[in-house]
Amino acid sequence: MSYWSNVKNAFKIAIFDDKALNAVAKNKDLVNYGIITLVLVGIATSLGMLMPFMFIMIPMAFFLSIGFNHLIAKLFGGKASFSDYFGVLSNATVIYWLAVVPLLGAVLVNIIGIWFSVISVYITHKVHKLSVFKSIIVVFLLPLLVVLLMMLLVAFLGVLNPQGFMPV
Repeated sequence: MSYWSNVKNAFKIAIFDDKALNAVAKNKDLVNYGIITLVLVGIATSLGMLMPFMFIMIPMAFFLSIGFNHLIAKLFGGKASFSDYFGVLSNATVIYWLAVVPLLGAVLVNIIGIWFSVISVYITHKVHKLSVFKSIIVVFLLPLLVVLLMMLLVAFLGVLNPQGFMPV
């Protein structure tokens, strides 16, 4: 399958098309196309948000979060290999290309991010063959841990320097 055929199928995954998901998952160039898609997502979101450093940060963040999610899915009995899971999820990030519109991209990234979370649950459910409930836990565990760590950090810094966090 060519890269552009793969992209068409990856967009169809965003509307929960099982045939498209299976086509992308069976593609022999799955991981390579996923890496290309992540790089292009980094470029598109950098242009849309007018933040050039995002070009590097976005692909790295996706790679790390997909790795974390895969590890948790495996702990819950997930069946997929890392390359299968990474390949399908990274190709599904193609919807972030819509965030290429300058200035509007910052808003679009947030909207797309919410939808991508839903797609991630769907992909985790289908690729790892986990229940929907376990897939929800897999996808939302990392963001939950990040928020909790940030809350702890703010609380800790507030204890160390209460004047910095309190109005005078």
